[in-house]
Amino acid sequence: MGLLLPLSWDNWVYQTMGWDLAAYSKLPYVGSWDVNFPGIIYIHAVVIALFGTSDLAFRIFDAVIQTATCWIFFTLLSQWLKPLIALLASLIYPLLYVSLTWSVAGQRDAFIPILLFSGLLLLFKSIGSSRPRYSFIAGFLIASCAIIRPTYGLFSLSVIVSYLISYKRFDSFNRSFVLGCLLAFVGLLLPFALATNGLRDFYIFTIRFNLDIYSHFKRQASFFFNALQVTGQLVAFFTALGIVSILIRRNRTITTSPLKSFDKLLFSFLIVSALLSIFVMCTFQADHYLPFLALLSPIMALGIALPFAILPKRYAIILAAILGLYFCYRLYPRNLIRQVLDAKKMDQPILHYTYTQMDGDSLTGYNAEAMAVNYLKASTSEYDLVEVLCYNRPYLRVKAKRVSATRFTELLPLAMKTSQGTFTDYQLGWRTEFVDQLNFVKPKFIVFADNGFRIYVPQSPFDATNEIPGFTQLLNSSYHHDTTIRGFTFFKRNL
Repeated sequence: MGLLLPLSWDNWVYQTMGWDLAAYSKLPYVGSWDVNFPGIIYIHAVVIALFGTSDLAFRIFDAVIQTATCWIFFTLLSQWLKPLIALLASLIYPLLYVSLTWSVAGQRDAFIPILLFSGLLLLFKSIGSSRPRYSFIAGFLIASCAIIRPTYGLFSLSVIVSYLISYKRFDSFNRSFVLGCLLAFVGLLLPFALATNGLRDFYIFTIRFNLDIYSHFKRQASFFFNALQVTGQLVAFFTALGIVSILIRRNRTITTSPLKSFDKLLFSFLIVSALLSIFVMCTFQADHYLPFLALLSPIMALGIALPFAILPKRYAIILAAILGLYFCYRLYPRNLIRQVLDAKKMDQPILHYTYTQMDGDSLTGYNAEAMAVNYLKASTSEYDLVEVLCYNRPYLRVKAKRVSATRFTELLPLAMKTSQGTFTDYQLGWRTEFVDQLNFVKPKFIVFADNGFRIYVPQSPFDATNEIPGFTQLLNSSYHHDTTIRGFTFFKRNL
């Protein structure tokens, strides 16, 4: 059902940056902007280079990744759990994933489990076979999680600390693992080391900006329990059942081989690491929970299987089936099924109907954006520069296949302020750079995309941009208002 979903909030930014990288070789931070580490942008760029820019292409890629994740997870868990329990756990995670629907689908955290579980599979293969090369690859894969989100660097640390505590030695296994981690770190920094001022831009955009500005936008810890809504309630309930099941069974009937102290310690550390990542970011967005939910899936599977620990088999089968069906019923996104049926009833294309239902904002949503794209494509050539000024909706350029005039994919780095209500020195430099670049290249269109998003900046994109010194003069002297299409306001360069 995830194939029916359009891209959403953050995906619009990542897809735009991926397009800039794939089509124009614009390296993140050097040629485009986001506050996050670049891993997800590389993923979008690869998908665009291979399959194009459509939302469906990315959703298909995501579906393939999630399917592969299930198989790898099942293979990993089968080392300890009975096949039926391992299979159940490997199916619970994708069900949790689709239950969170549009705002979570395709987010960067969704690509963490495949890296983590692939790395763990090779990790245990290395321990069992004494082959350091598996440990090296495992280190690279698990450390690559941090290229997507830096807080997931805790996963690599969990492996190292668990091994040292359990085996009390630093041997070829640990050395190979650390070398793999270092290779991932080098892979993260190398593209920026080769670009002019690349390392400086990477540091300022992803570290300084986060610490100075973005980190102040936090929620109270109480939001932790509300972010997942119904999904969170079910996770808590079935995790509690799973813990009861573990206490009753004591691993006598659910495992195919005994859990070693390293296995138990590592699993515990990974869960704590995923939980810490959520609290370090402290925004409690649903996508931040995905690795945590994936790691809890085996415990929830044991929760569904709890009747087998306390009841005769024939009664246990019935009760476990009821628990499993209830879990599926509550989580499966039935609204998408209704939308498919509605689309057929109204004789509309299914994708178009679901896209407009999910992305139905009247200002810059799917239909409004399509109108703006058609106008932009009819009014420009593929070589014309277009600057889209927005807070989270730069996707217009991707659909029109037009190149930007500056590296500021959205306005946030230019308009967000510190907790004291001021701009940092490097932001003042960016604001000057922004206006100077527009003055130098003078894009054919400057487009303000305003969907009413005001979480980080209280002003509209138009008002916030006009507060940048020199911009109003540029707009008044070199541009005129051309047209307004819903939430898209077009200013065209004077002849």
